[in-house]
Amino acid sequence: MAPNIEVDGEVLSAIEGRGLGLAQARGSAIGITTNDVLRHILELDPKTPPRMPTAPRPAQTATQSPRPFSHNPHVQALIKGLIDKLEAEIGTVSFKRDSTGRWISHPNNFFTIKVQDSRAMNLSITIYGRPDRLSKSQKIEIKPDRPSYSRFSLQSEQDIEAAVKIIIEAWELKVNPWSDD
Repeated sequence: MAPNIEVDGEVLSAIEGRGLGLAQARGSAIGITTNDVLRHILELDPKTPPRMPTAPRPAQTATQSPRPFSHNPHVQALIKGLIDKLEAEIGTVSFKRDSTGRWISHPNNFFTIKVQDSRAMNLSITIYGRPDRLSKSQKIEIKPDRPSYSRFSLQSEQDIEAAVKIIIEAWELKVNPWSDD
């Protein structure tokens, strides 16, 4: 498990700016992580294979990024399936929980997860981008939300792939807002 570092808003903005430059140089933002950006800035070999995971030290476990969770097995399966498939495509996603219980992706805030395990037994997903800037899905209805954002509900494990595609589009819009795609 990698150690966590804290940076202030100005440093984070600078890292995100460098990430945009790296994405333009590579021709795509898919798969670029904060670690990739820092390796680029520090001029470290980008081809260095990741270290083999070792058993986490107790201090590292305490600082691990929190994740959305549910005690309802159906909702937990939705969370796990969604995050696993998303991270397989774009790399590790960090979350912070706000005072309303919404899990916000960091650092880019390109999507949020609201666990609704009491009545609806689903995930309410908010994504960056208006519905007209996102691909239409036959399985998922995307609705307008607050300015510059949209929302949809993830009800079933069969809809996870469609949800991941929509979230990746939101991520690409957020990290490359000048894209004409």
